[in-house]
Amino acid sequence: MQQSPSSTPTPMTFFNLIREAINLLRRYSGLFMGLAALQVGPFLIGSLWLQANGVQARATAQLNVIMAEMQRRIDNGQTGNGMWVLEYPRADIAPYLLALFGFGFISIFIMRNLAMAASVIAVGDHYRQATPRWASVVLSSLRHLPALIAWGCICVLGLVIALFFAIVPILGTILALGLLWFFGVRLSLVPQIIVAEQVNVFRAIHHSWVLTRGAFGRITNIWITLVVLLGILASYITTIISAIAMALFGETSALTIAMTEGFSTVTSIMILPMAYIGFTLLYYDQLRLAYSGTSTNPSITAQQ
Repeated sequence: MQQSPSSTPTPMTFFNLIREAINLLRRYSGLFMGLAALQVGPFLIGSLWLQANGVQARATAQLNVIMAEMQRRIDNGQTGNGMWVLEYPRADIAPYLLALFGFGFISIFIMRNLAMAASVIAVGDHYRQATPRWASVVLSSLRHLPALIAWGCICVLGLVIALFFAIVPILGTILALGLLWFFGVRLSLVPQIIVAEQVNVFRAIHHSWVLTRGAFGRITNIWITLVVLLGILASYITTIISAIAMALFGETSALTIAMTEGFSTVTSIMILPMAYIGFTLLYYDQLRLAYSGTSTNPSITAQQ
């Protein structure tokens, strides 16, 4: 039931939010997993292409030679200034690194933003009593890409600044991690705001700062659950599959690499939508708490 403007709003509990995210994922599993595939698909295709063309194998072999030489120098106390690395040919390594960077950029900066924006639109459509369709939410999300890419660039700049502080031993590292944590929480709703409110990145930053005031612990708990713990679970499953494949087919076997990449992709497609949906529900709930009685939003329906 919708609260009256005079009543004090209460936040959706942590467990209710997670339960609602799971319910939405179950109801629209094909749609959300299809959106997650937008993010992980390009990198998987790129990895398989690098493997099929032998680029990965050649680069790995060259890197193993360099690492063996580095270990030998360390054992003999001949570390020097590290310039000896430049004496080794890099023709096999450079194409591999450039390809990884290219596929990574497409996957993270473009397809991830597309998948996340489409997920926000899909959740909004559901609570507006409209049936979300994969093609329509993807097409609708395209107009938000410039602002989301700009937000990604700001995040990279913030990371570079934090790494600058981390140059100072111990204290600088603690300060850098603290800054990343604090600003990461306070600005965690920027992508959802860009899409749901159709505003530019700077207005979204301001609104996220307003909405997350007093919710630091709540957002941290949700972030740890939906990002860290689910990420660890996906990594753990992939590690087990990879270890079994290596035992059966060998460490450098093409089948081992394909199985590892395949299971990593499958687990990501199953887990990533939880973060998309969860933070969208969190955004709408924080909106309700901040503007109770003045704005209708999905989180009110979600708590009924």
